[in-house]
Amino acid sequence: NAISYNVFGTEQPKDYYIKRVIAVAGDTVQIKEDGVYVNGKLLDEPYVNNEREPNYNGVSQDLKNGVTVPKDHIFVMGDNRNHSKDSRAIGFVPVDCILGKVIGT
Repeated sequence: NAISYNVFGTEQPKDYYIKRVIAVAGDTVQIKEDGVYVNGKLLDEPYVNNEREPNYNGVSQDLKNGVTVPKDHIFVMGDNRNHSKDSRAIGFVPVDCILGKVIGT
């Protein structure tokens, strides 16, 4: 599921992002060198840009250990993992900031 959300904390957002929802409230996200795990299961992600192998070495220690998505939040990631500003950098996204769902390819 890809969603569009605004950067929270601004009245009139100038930037909008389209990212893939990786996990929802209550899910545990863990990022290891070999990929992204949700609730202990490695995600099969054929949609990730394969021009270069995703590099997960720079993630926080919390994400390496596993974090639980808080209530009323989501964890998002871009398909172009090596060049994406997503929950690895900005943290969990409040569901109130979701503007819509992308339908189609």
